[in-house]
Amino acid sequence: MSEFTVEQVADMLSPLDISWKELMGEYRLYLDGAQFGLLSEGRLLLTVTMASESALPDAERVAVYGSPEMIFADGLEPAFLVDLITRMCEELPKRKACRLY
Repeated sequence: MSEFTVEQVADMLSPLDISWKELMGEYRLYLDGAQFGLLSEGRLLLTVTMASESALPDAERVAVYGSPEMIFADGLEPAFLVDLITRMCEELPKRKACRLY
């Protein structure tokens, strides 16, 4: 099993302009405002969408801290992940911009 840092994930997905937000030691991963995954305990987890389910039907599902199940994305080629995440984010809602006061 691979363990990643958020910097390694960003490098692996470098064709995409991903961003992240740290929350209690975990990292929420975003592309164009859509949360496509989570980096938890060094594990890359993907949000369940129609695209991710059809591409990874037999992948292990895990729930982190009471969140909905996510797909464990271990051992996948970076090019495959880039394509999959791009398709996933077309299905996912975008987060709203925050106002600064």
